Amino acid sequence: MDDTGWEAGPLGNPITDHTDLPNGLVPGFQDSAIHRLDGQDGYWVRGGIRDRWNRSAYENGPLACE
Repeated sequence: MDDTGWEAGPLGNPITDHTDLPNGLVPGFQDSAIHRLDGQDGYWVRGGIRDRWNRSAYENGPLACE
């Protein structure tokens, strides 16, 4: 994580343990999240996309990772 500036970087501090999904995991940070499906690289999600995902029931909503 040092390439993102640790807690001073754009991810911010970790604020949750990772959430296990049926096909991956999501650790939450102050200003973003990293979505990772099993066997794939993680995707850094922040801003409006993350806000919409949060408002639409997280991994249980229509924007869930599949």
